[in-house]
Amino acid sequence: MTEQTSTPRPETITGLQEAANSALAMLAGMQLDVFTPVKEGPMSLEQVAAAIDVRSIKLRPSCTPW
Repeated sequence: MTEQTSTPRPETITGLQEAANSALAMLAGMQLDVFTPVKEGPMSLEQVAAAIDVRSIKLRPSCTPW
């Protein structure tokens, strides 16, 4: 039996990358406990950063769409 290999299509690779990025952002949010402060309602990036005692610039990559 011969094994067939195919070249992944660009949209497949892009979809996998986006899924991985989303999962890593969720993991980072859980590790930083960013979800507890927003349980009462929406907050700005600066408010969340202050609530978890980090600089807002450190949270910005997790809040930027890919």
